[in-house]
Amino acid sequence: MRFKYPLLLCVIVLCLSWIPISQAQNDVWRAWLYDDSEGRMIQINSEQQVLDNFILPKPTGFESYYYPYFVSVAPTGDRVAYVLTGSDEARVLVVYHLLNKNILLQYTIGAPAPGAYSGTSLSYMGRPEMFSADGRFFAFSYFFGDSWALLVFDTLMGSFAQSLTSNMVSLPPQGTLLAPVPVFFNFNVVNVVFAPVASGGFFTLDHYQWDYVSNTFTQSNVFRGLTYDIEPRTNEVIYPYLDPQFPDRTDEIIGMGVHQNTIQVYSPSVLDAPFPFYSDANNIINRATFMQNGEQVLIDTYPLASEGNNGVYVVANRAGTMQGVLPYQGVSLSNAFGVRDGVVFNIATVQLAPYISFVQGMDTYAVVFVDTVNYPVGTNTGVVLYLGDEGKYPRLVWVRDTVTSNPPSPNTWAMLTPPIANNPSNNPQQPSINPTPSSGIFVGGQGRVTNQVQYLNMRLNPTTSAEILTQLDPFTVVPVVGGPQYAEGYTWWMVTYGELIGWVAAGTGGQVWLEPYSGAALPPPPAPVVSTPTTLPAPILYEPEPFAVFTLAQLNPPGSGTIISIAFEWEVLVGAESYFLQIERCNDTGDNCQNIYGGYFYYPSFFFDITQFGYGTYRWRAFGVDFQGNQGASSDWSYFRYQMN
Repeated sequence: MRFKYPLLLCVIVLCLSWIPISQAQNDVWRAWLYDDSEGRMIQINSEQQVLDNFILPKPTGFESYYYPYFVSVAPTGDRVAYVLTGSDEARVLVVYHLLNKNILLQYTIGAPAPGAYSGTSLSYMGRPEMFSADGRFFAFSYFFGDSWALLVFDTLMGSFAQSLTSNMVSLPPQGTLLAPVPVFFNFNVVNVVFAPVASGGFFTLDHYQWDYVSNTFTQSNVFRGLTYDIEPRTNEVIYPYLDPQFPDRTDEIIGMGVHQNTIQVYSPSVLDAPFPFYSDANNIINRATFMQNGEQVLIDTYPLASEGNNGVYVVANRAGTMQGVLPYQGVSLSNAFGVRDGVVFNIATVQLAPYISFVQGMDTYAVVFVDTVNYPVGTNTGVVLYLGDEGKYPRLVWVRDTVTSNPPSPNTWAMLTPPIANNPSNNPQQPSINPTPSSGIFVGGQGRVTNQVQYLNMRLNPTTSAEILTQLDPFTVVPVVGGPQYAEGYTWWMVTYGELIGWVAAGTGGQVWLEPYSGAALPPPPAPVVSTPTTLPAPILYEPEPFAVFTLAQLNPPGSGTIISIAFEWEVLVGAESYFLQIERCNDTGDNCQNIYGGYFYYPSFFFDITQFGYGTYRWRAFGVDFQGNQGASSDWSYFRYQMN
C-alpha cells in the first residue's frame, strides 16, 4: 500500500469515524489501475490492499516504443490490451495475461506515410467491453487517413477471428474522416461507433452492429457517442444526449458544445430503442455512470459558462428521482465505476485536499470509495483507498465486484417520453451494406495454406480451368493482394508467391484451404487518396503563449471551489470552414507525448480544463480545413506547463 502518511491516516480514520474497511473481511470488489508514464499496472481491492504491481512488458524489438494513454482490461480482469507506438508512429498491439504474466497476442502495424494521420481504437478510449464477456475475443481497429481495418482477435489462439476493411463496405458520406471504434462486444456482435479521426469535439455519432460470425454490418441506434456506461448483467446502456423534446439551451453556450439535457437508456428487455429517464433543463450533463449495484446513476453535470464553473455530481435512481448530491463541487471525479455498495473514482489530490486534509501538498491521484448504501448520499466524502506515488497519476481502468449480487430490475426505469419518433438515430435507414465475406482474410493481410489439402493450386485466373502457376504446400504464408472473387462455388483470393501473382480458392464445404495468418507484421491499409492541395497556411497561435506557466492557484483558486479552463486561441484563416485543435501531455523533456484532446471547431478558440490531467508539460497545435474538406498546414507545436506553484 502506497500511503505517504500511514500513521496519520489511521488517526484520521479513527477520529473522524470514516466508513470502516476491515482488513479481516474478504474484499467485495477489486480494481486495476494504470499509470501511462511507465506502463505500470496496479491491482487493489476494497480492503485497501495492493494485490499486484508491475510494468507491462514491451516485446523484443519494441523496447523504444512508448506506452499509450489508454489500455483495455477484459471484463474477466485477467488480460489487458495495449498499443505501443514508435517515433515513426509504427505500432504494435499487445494482449498480455495479467495473472499468468505472458503475452497472448502480438500484432504489428507499419508506419503511416509521412503526413498521414493514423491511430487505433485505443487512441480514443479503453473499456472492458472491447473484449468479449469471457475475455477470449478482442475487437480492435486502426486507420491511416481515410482507410481503416476493423479486426476481431482470438486471444486464446493468438490469431484473427474476423476482419473488415474500409474497401469492403460503402458507408454514407460523412464530410469528414471517420474511424470505427468498437464500444461493446456482445456475443457475436461488435457494436461500433464511427468517430472523427481525433478524440473529443463531437457529441452524436453513427452506430453500426458488426456480426463478425456472419460478417454483416447494420446501422443501429443504441450508441450515439463515446461517453456511455454499460450494466454488463442486463446489457443496459446509458449516456447523455441532447433530446429536442426537452428545453434546449445550446444557443446560450459560448463557443462549441451542445446542451446535453437528458440521460438516455437502452434497456433491451424493455424497448428496442433508447428513451430518456432523466432530464436537466438548466445544466449540461457530461457523463452518466451506473453505481450501487446498477440501481443508481451518478450524473456529472456542470452549468453553462455564463453561470459559473461549479460542477455538481447528482445521484438519481432508475425512476429519475434525485437521491442527493455528492459533497464535491468544482472538481473532476474521473474514471468512475459503480460497485455493489456505491461508487469508486479517481480524483487529483490537489482537488481532494479541501475535502480530506491529509492529502494536502501531495501531487498524485487518489482512489476514493463512497458508500451510498449505508450512508445517505451527500453525508460523507468517502474513503481514500489508494494513493499513487508522488508525481504519478495511476487511473482506474477496471473495477468488478467479487461478490455476486442480483442484477437490478430493468422494469424500474422511468420513461419520461417515448423515443424520438422523427430522430434518425432512433429510426436509422438500414443501408444495403454487404461486407465482402472473408472469414478473417482481407486485402493487405496474409493467408496461410492449411493442412486440409495436400497442396493448394495457385492459378492465373479465379477459375478451375485457368493455368496452374504453382502449387503451395501446407503452412505456406502468402500476402493477400486482391479479391475476393466468387466463381464455381469457390471464394478466390489474389495472392503473391515470390514473383508470381495468382488466385487461390479458400475452401469448399466444411474444408478450409486458406486461413488468415497474423504471425508477422502486416502492412497498413491502402494509402489514402491524396486530395487537392489546400492553400490554407498554418495559423498563428495566440493563447496560451509559448512556454506559459499555469499554477494550481491560478486554475483552482483557494477556497473558490471552481476550476478555471485555459483559453486556446489562434488566427482566423481566410477560406477556412473549420479548425482542428490538438492537445497532448508530454514527459518533462517534452517528448513521449500522448494525445488527450482533439476536435473540430467553427471558431478559432476553445476553453479546456487541463487540471484533470495533472501537473506536467503540455503542447498544442491547430490547422484549418477549407470548404472542400482539405486540411491546411499545421502550426508548429507550442508548449506550456501546469505546475503546483
